[in-house]
Amino acid sequence: MKKFAFITFVILSLISCDKNFEKLEGGRGEKFENFEINEVLKIKLYYCRWCLPVSGFVICNEVMDSSEKEYKFIVFNQNGKIVKERVVSSGNGPDEISATQYDTIWVSENGREILCIDANGYLKAINTGNLRITTISKLSNAIKNYGSRYTFQGISRTSIENKNNEVITAFESTGFWENNKYYFVRWKDNFENFRIIGEAKKEKPEFVQFFLSQLHRGKDYIDYYNSLRLARIFSVDWERGIIYHIPQIEKPEIESIDFKGKRKKYKININFKRFKVDKNEFEFYCDWVNSERHPIFKNLKAICYIPPYPPPLQGIKVIGDYLILITGKRDWENGKNEALVYRLPYLKYEGSFYIPFPNFLRTKWVGEYFITYNLIKEGSDYYSLHTIYRIKVR
Repeated sequence: MKKFAFITFVILSLISCDKNFEKLEGGRGEKFENFEINEVLKIKLYYCRWCLPVSGFVICNEVMDSSEKEYKFIVFNQNGKIVKERVVSSGNGPDEISATQYDTIWVSENGREILCIDANGYLKAINTGNLRITTISKLSNAIKNYGSRYTFQGISRTSIENKNNEVITAFESTGFWENNKYYFVRWKDNFENFRIIGEAKKEKPEFVQFFLSQLHRGKDYIDYYNSLRLARIFSVDWERGIIYHIPQIEKPEIESIDFKGKRKKYKININFKRFKVDKNEFEFYCDWVNSERHPIFKNLKAICYIPPYPPPLQGIKVIGDYLILITGKRDWENGKNEALVYRLPYLKYEGSFYIPFPNFLRTKWVGEYFITYNLIKEGSDYYSLHTIYRIKVR
């Protein structure tokens, strides 16, 4: 009798848990053909932080040396020819910049400026015509009317999306490691009309706790998906005022939060435990990490962690009336991941296709373009390979 009662309790718990989620179909084999994807340009540089398409050109930021005292802005035309260069110093000066990343950089809608939050917490503008830098303001986690519960620069990566001179991104809580909370924020131009849309939570996977515990035993696990696990991955449906985000890549689940803070949860019906991993790709990544390891980690035993299957969800993007979910089902040889397509606003499943997805797990979306960031090796040297694609709805 006790055994029957326990089974009944478990079934009821599972049913009540599923009631919190709206189920979405996925992976049934229907091919989606309404997107046209064309490669525009490939750019290979020794160490390049980012490349962005701007007004018919591509602007890249190359790191000049390992100490990062200088950076070079390089402008390419769409034939790949360099048409302009400018070397800038790293620092906090009005015409200096420090360690800008894809995560905290965006292009103004008129294409005249690249805006970024640099590593020292300054909001900078790079003029796309003369490549001059302007310092707009020094950022602080003390925000008017919101106190100091939020931080711009944090442990995890984020996305940035902008439209109609507004920006939406995600700030970590100042106690992120303790509460794993982050907040979707929205502002206009230079942080005017700043407000919090709502909070979300990124639960820490159990095996991450295991990785951390092994550090005390002199073991350092190298995780191919580590930066993606930490990332705050989202996309914005500006027309309907909804943010779609991936709470954690280890579960086939997404959430939505509208601009008024109303939430929904969705579970995607995919058999992700059948997704395959390519051990050669993991070992390549681990070799690169070992080559770049800081001297303080040299005494740790490096262990290349190869999971039994990839995380089910690895990207999300709203394009027109479609929501794209990039899954962990990967064509490793051709560098493409399966993408599930849902029609907005009702999230009706439309089919799937394969989209270029990088081995460095960095993809940047700028208007009708997206840029992949791959790590490649030639001889004993590693290079950054940025490929610009144009995607259109047919």
